[in-house]
Amino acid sequence: MKLKDPTLNDPKQEVAELFVGLCLQKLVEMEKVERQQVNGKWYVEFNAAKLQRKGFGGAASLDCNNRPVIYLLPQLNVDGLMFVIAHEAVHLAQICRGDFVPLFGFSIWKAQEYVLLSVDDPKYTEAQPWEAEADDLSPVLLEHLKLKCVLDPEDAT
Repeated sequence: MKLKDPTLNDPKQEVAELFVGLCLQKLVEMEKVERQQVNGKWYVEFNAAKLQRKGFGGAASLDCNNRPVIYLLPQLNVDGLMFVIAHEAVHLAQICRGDFVPLFGFSIWKAQEYVLLSVDDPKYTEAQPWEAEADDLSPVLLEHLKLKCVLDPEDAT
């Protein structure tokens, strides 16, 4: 039996963590979250089972120990990771600063309870303020990632 060298990490995991870190760093620079609110408090997990039945490429949530996590589909390529992480990093920051608490069937935003809407609901963004904020900030974060991480076009697939 051959054991995996514990000093070698999964490159896709490292890339995802780098992208999340860069997004959070930009959100700190934009004064959307404080550095101490996000430092060392989150992790990334590739988990198809948690996402595929909902049709999501990623989701920021709290794990069973109330630790902030971003779940990602393992099938995402580099461009997909950038796109999904730019959006989910906003939710991660919202969770870490205490504004957003995602729960089963509903969410709490700034101490107010909201019933979750389906992604295809026409009021999905306007009726869920955490989504409105993520939609506003994710293009800025995506551009930031693209500037920081110049890719070979062949690596994007």
